[in-house]
Amino acid sequence: MAVPSDVVEIEVSSSKERSAAVTSARTAATAAALTVTLGLAAASWVVAVRQMNGMDMGVATRLGSFGFFAALWVVMMAAMMLPGAVPPVLRRAHASGGVRAVPVFVGSYLAVWALVGVAVYAVYRPHGSSPNLRRRVT
Repeated sequence: MAVPSDVVEIEVSSSKERSAAVTSARTAATAAALTVTLGLAAASWVVAVRQMNGMDMGVATRLGSFGFFAALWVVMMAAMMLPGAVPPVLRRAHASGGVRAVPVFVGSYLAVWALVGVAVYAVYRPHGSSPNLRRRVT
């Protein structure tokens, strides 16, 4: 049985429209992921600068309470590290075809940096506060 040519053209046209819609959706997801990621980084810079205003930047600076340190650490990591994470964030948005996977990706990324901050907090000793160093000096 022969298929009329206009039916075949409709199928091809419909396939092209579907492909264009998928491409448009991926482009929109990529643009949304870029905007949200860089917007979060910019907002984090504002918070970090405000929180650190007037802080002593000397080598003997105490870290403060764990809660304060952890909150500020994550904000600083978001400010500094998210711009560098934009390429993998965009790849994730493009591969999944949507932005739903992006918050999980960014959250996981910042969680890893939060764990690094916990390690830093655990081993940090202000310069000159080591008991061994005080014994040598006195």
